[in-house]
Amino acid sequence: MNGVFFNRNRRILVFLLLLAVSFSMMGIASTDFAVDFKGVFLTVVYPFEYVINKIFTFFQSLWKGLGDIETLQEELIRTQMHLKRYEELGSSIDALERRNEYLEHLLEERRQVRYEHVLAGIVGKDPQNYYQSFIIDKGTKDGLAKRMPVVAYENGKLGVVGRISVATPTASLVVTIRSQQSYIGVLLDSSRYYGLVRGNGRAANCLVEYVDIDAPARNGDWVITSGQSDIYPSGLSIGILTNISRESGQFFLRAELQPMINFARLENVYVIKKLPSADIEELEREQEKQ
Repeated sequence: MNGVFFNRNRRILVFLLLLAVSFSMMGIASTDFAVDFKGVFLTVVYPFEYVINKIFTFFQSLWKGLGDIETLQEELIRTQMHLKRYEELGSSIDALERRNEYLEHLLEERRQVRYEHVLAGIVGKDPQNYYQSFIIDKGTKDGLAKRMPVVAYENGKLGVVGRISVATPTASLVVTIRSQQSYIGVLLDSSRYYGLVRGNGRAANCLVEYVDIDAPARNGDWVITSGQSDIYPSGLSIGILTNISRESGQFFLRAELQPMINFARLENVYVIKKLPSADIEELEREQEKQ
């Protein structure tokens, strides 16, 4: 019942309520009581303003921080690039120093080669053939020819590598002392006994033949070229004796030769411009026919 009454007279009741509030406010004003609306406004609004200001300050700082992070990342990238360039520059300097030392070493070696020669680099070397041959980057245009001796330095000492087998205008094939095609007349440096060194193919050591069985040879003795070959000058080191044995009733001792040249590490060689004698070459060809 009451609900129906309020629903029907809702507008009138609201009007009367507002009218009562107006009279009450007028009464309050008449008793010299004034409401500090500014204070009320500040009291109500300030906390929200404070929170909003803090949030704004936070996001402003966050945005600035993100900008600083981006700047730091850019600085880091630039620093890393500078560091990489410095490292590359340092590596280049180290490489140049090593190259300079290497060239100085080659220059010093060339001064010690007392024969007219050509410096050549190895451009083709096959470990599968046990370093019995390799290709160098010099040929007939550089004055090279077949049968010219090839030498190299090992630990400051000049040693025999082999000889040129085939020469083209720009490259040459070198047959090493390890090849079965290689024969060199030699001397035992300490006793001056003659012999012959022959390549043993795939074996690491060469064979030493035709050394008198009574020769006072010992393991470790140096073997040098005898000069009796028309290819190699005398006195060039070849290697050291090893695995010496003497069998009763034999005329010659048995031994092996360990080459002084490390063919696996060999990079450059010197070709001695020594042409074989035409007469001796003809005699050798006649001997091969027999």
